[in-house]
Amino acid sequence: MKKNFILLMIPLYFIAPLILLAQNENTSHRKINIDNSSEYLPFYLTDIRLGMSFDEFESIKDTLFLKKIVPNPPLWVGFVETVDDEKIDEILYKFDINYASVNRIAPLFQINIVFRLIEQAKNFTNDKFGEPQLRIDAFDKQWILRTNKNYVLIIKQRNNEVKIIATIPGSEWDPNE
Repeated sequence: MKKNFILLMIPLYFIAPLILLAQNENTSHRKINIDNSSEYLPFYLTDIRLGMSFDEFESIKDTLFLKKIVPNPPLWVGFVETVDDEKIDEILYKFDINYASVNRIAPLFQINIVFRLIEQAKNFTNDKFGEPQLRIDAFDKQWILRTNKNYVLIIKQRNNEVKIIATIPGSEWDPNE
């Protein structure tokens, strides 16, 4: 009996990690086209894309009607939009304005989306990104996805908030700084 159990467990010991690896590789090999924001943003943000310049953003969204946030020290500037949508409460747009940065266009490098319900955030991340690569707990999931640009996307879902972060060189999330 003990011998049969061991013989059964040996293949499981080797096969289970391969199945998990294959699942993670399916997600991590997916490449996001940053220029097609429908691949990573909700429909509400059709005209917005990560990496766009602040000037381009201002031609789409009137920043006079958005709440401005500037941290200390001012390495980025953020704008909070209160959204009248059945799924989304508010959105934070973060732009790189670090004057020591290599970025001269003040690119949009992070979008935080606060959904009305946790279930809506889960549905969004599942539909757009599939199974998470990292599940910290029942409320905290993460993905790291390749893009067609020289940076990756980090997606973090915590409760009803989803952060979509581009690791644009020179920005707050630059992996080399």
